[in-house]
Amino acid sequence: MLKKSCQMIAASYCLIFANISTAHANELNEKPAFPIGRIGQLNANYTSPKGTGASKEISIQGFGDFINPSLEVENYGGTLIFSVDNESFELDLSSLQINDAEKIGISSLNYNNSDTNIGLNLNQVQANGEGFSTRLTGTRLECQKQSKEGNEYEQLIQNCFNFLSLNIGNAFFQSNERSFYNLTNEYEALGSAVEIDDLNLDIRGGKFKGHLKGNVSKGIKVKFEGRSSYDLANKIVNIRIDKAKAGLFNVRRTIFKELERFENDKIEIDEPNIYIILQD
Repeated sequence: MLKKSCQMIAASYCLIFANISTAHANELNEKPAFPIGRIGQLNANYTSPKGTGASKEISIQGFGDFINPSLEVENYGGTLIFSVDNESFELDLSSLQINDAEKIGISSLNYNNSDTNIGLNLNQVQANGEGFSTRLTGTRLECQKQSKEGNEYEQLIQNCFNFLSLNIGNAFFQSNERSFYNLTNEYEALGSAVEIDDLNLDIRGGKFKGHLKGNVSKGIKVKFEGRSSYDLANKIVNIRIDKAKAGLFNVRRTIFKELERFENDKIEIDEPNIYIILQD
């Protein structure tokens, strides 16, 4: 659920972390669109430049309370703007890889942002644009709110790297500009498309563990664990991957070789660590 490009289906869970954290790397002064309130059973269809939607219930701070509203939808870099009766609210769904999408379909989105947590439950989202297509099915995400330091975005980063639960039933990503490789065999190319099934990530007190499988691992379940933290003063995320195994095989080195392809001035790879710089 974070802003800017989130190429989360980039051959490993590790890239989910990397893209979640770099989502605002170049736009730290922009306020992320995570409104206080709740949304129930939102469905929407968007074809550039506008779309329509409907929801069973919407109760958003500063927007109002609506039952069965019909909505207009616009897409600004992954942040969807929903409008009804001359009122509007923004919902940042850029982590679902819809930033440059020309077509977007959302099925049964449920959202909640309260004093204690922020959560998203989504049956399916599909998006297509020039040279790419993506699909997520059965997505559930929840971050517990414990830290109150910094601005809204900094609080979100701290909280989600401390207490997070993420489940995705199926994720598909295809890009004409990318090539992907098998996590269990670094020499086996998968082509321009990658699919992940049964992705699970759980973070408690900065310690994480999870698993995934799919064509990215030839159907073998990949399990991983490590630690994550956010240095608020220096605006640096540190992700340390202690273990990554596919069956009996250690695949951490293979994962880091894949990650090294994404290294830039914002992402530094130094096995077993990933450093993500969020300041200019």
